[in-house]
This record gives sequence, C-alpha cells and structure tokens, in this order.
Amino acid sequence: MPLQRVAEVTSARQDRIAVLEISMGTANTLDYLGLCDLRDSLMAQNGSDCDAIIITGSGERSFCMGASASCRDAGSIASFSELHTVAQEITGIMRKHTLPVIALVNGYALDFGFELALSADYIISVSGAKFGIPGIKFGFPPLTDIFTDITLNIPGWVYRESKTGSLIDAPRLNEAGVIGKILPPQGFRRNAIDYLKNLNLDIMKANKSRRKKPPYTVFRNSIFFQLYQPDCTQILGLERFRNTL
Repeated sequence: MPLQRVAEVTSARQDRIAVLEISMGTANTLDYLGLCDLRDSLMAQNGSDCDAIIITGSGERSFCMGASASCRDAGSIASFSELHTVAQEITGIMRKHTLPVIALVNGYALDFGFELALSADYIISVSGAKFGIPGIKFGFPPLTDIFTDITLNIPGWVYRESKTGSLIDAPRLNEAGVIGKILPPQGFRRNAIDYLKNLNLDIMKANKSRRKKPPYTVFRNSIFFQLYQPDCTQILGLERFRNTL
C-alpha cells in the first residue's frame, strides 16, 4: 500500500479562530502541493462560523521561507508558471475572503512568506522576525502581484528596500504600520489569539472592502515572466543562504 502524503498545511480550530499552520521542516518552505494545501485550506473556511483565520508557521524559526527547491524547476518556465498561478490564487483568496485573515509571523517571512504576510489583513509578529525577498538576489522574482499592490498602502521605502533583497527587521515594519502588533516569543500563539479576541474583528472585516486596489491589472503576469530567466536562477545559492539563517 503506497504511503499517504502528509499535508504541508494543517487546519485546526482554537476558540472561534481557524488556525492554518505551515508545517514543512524548520524553514516551512512550500512546494507546489504545499501551496495547493494552503489554497484548499483557505477555501475550506468559506461559510465558516469562525471569527477569523490565522496563518502561521510551525516551530520558532520560520513563518515561511518561500518555495522549496523541489518546485523551483529552474529549467522550466511551465513548472514555475504553475507555482505562480497557485500563489496568485492564495493571495487573491486571502484578500477577498469574507473573514479577516491574520498572519502570525513566528520567525523568518521570506520570499513568498513575505508576500503571504503582506496579503493578510493584519500582521502579528515576534520581535525577532525578519522579512524580505532575498530570492531576487538569486534570480527569483516575487511569485505574486502583492509587491505591486502594496505601493498604494505602505511607505515607499518598504517597497524599495524589498527590491534589493535585503531583510527588514520587524520593529521597523511595525513603526511603518505594516505590522500591527509585536509580541514576545514566549507563548506567542496563545498571546496572539488572546490579543485578537480584544480586537473588533467586524471592523477589520469591513475595512477589507475599503483596501485600495491598484489601477493597473493588465500585463503583470507577462512582466513576471520577463523577469524570470531560468538560466539565471541560483537555487542552490538560495538554499545555502536560507541555511545560514
């Protein structure tokens, strides 16, 4: 009998909050099937009686460090296109979902992990978390349109610094209004859920419809693939960089 695949994203319920946990090693990187797990877990909450959805990472090292090496087929634009499509679906679902989606960033949020956090309605982070898209330095552009969209909602320096591939500390993003709350690492998830209970989630839900949308939606996918050059990608270099963190 073939072994049953273990889902890379698990779903649970804590009080009246749905908790989606990325669980894939200490880096919490997602391959194509893992991205599908996350997409399907979000869609499963349609019609839920929960008050909010939380996305977080397992362990204390990483929220999500992006896509794993197994899905970074550097020799195939077709394979990368599939990854791009599912990632776009995820961020689209998050932004259009009827429930507030909260990112509980328990460590590194890199590449798609950063895009995932920025797609949430609210970010709660540990003080030592770091954010960025270092994949740019190794030939990998962002997987979604979120970095185009956020220029309307956050300070320009966040966008400019992100494009360099540098990592940004949580306190700086908190000062910029990108992160809503910073909590200590001890008992982070429990304290974050307690904090959410004291927020008016109905107001957060109403604010989703008021979020500014970019005036340009055409040709962005084609721009993505103009930036992505398989011959220039350095997946081993990116993996080595992640291992140093």
